[in-house]
Amino acid sequence: MKQRTLYGFIMSLIVLMALSVAAGTNQLAKSDLEYSVELHYKKEIILSPQAVRVLYSNAVQLVETSNFNSRNAPGNSWAGFGVSETHDAYSKVVSGSYLLIAFSETRKIKTLGGELSVKEIIIGLNRSDIASSLHTIDDQGRVIGHGKYDGPLCSMLMDEVKKVASKTN
Repeated sequence: MKQRTLYGFIMSLIVLMALSVAAGTNQLAKSDLEYSVELHYKKEIILSPQAVRVLYSNAVQLVETSNFNSRNAPGNSWAGFGVSETHDAYSKVVSGSYLLIAFSETRKIKTLGGELSVKEIIIGLNRSDIASSLHTIDDQGRVIGHGKYDGPLCSMLMDEVKKVASKTN
């Protein structure tokens, strides 16, 4: 009788563990579908789940600190925010090292300069000391340049990128 009870307990435990693993996998897959994170720092870096969370969080926070952008610049003519200047700066960023956050669906992000519809966040990593530029892509595919955002957070983000990159060498 004890053996049969033990067997039943073990089988119940195995079933519960299997259900927990399956539920956790589905939950991770669901969150993975909400956004993706790519780090191109001298090469494409494979990211751990923890690195994904940290880089994602810092990137969104950096966008939230943006005071100005090319979509709602004061007088629509803030220096350096013309269409060609914005596209030139963006091209330089993506031809080098950068962090890309891509949302599966457009997100509304409240910045210090107003609310934006964001499909992608692109942060330039072409300086050795600080994340060097910030761009977003809106719901209509337009490249938006940002200005006057949190410098210490840019420095902290660059330190995190270097830490993550050094673990993959």
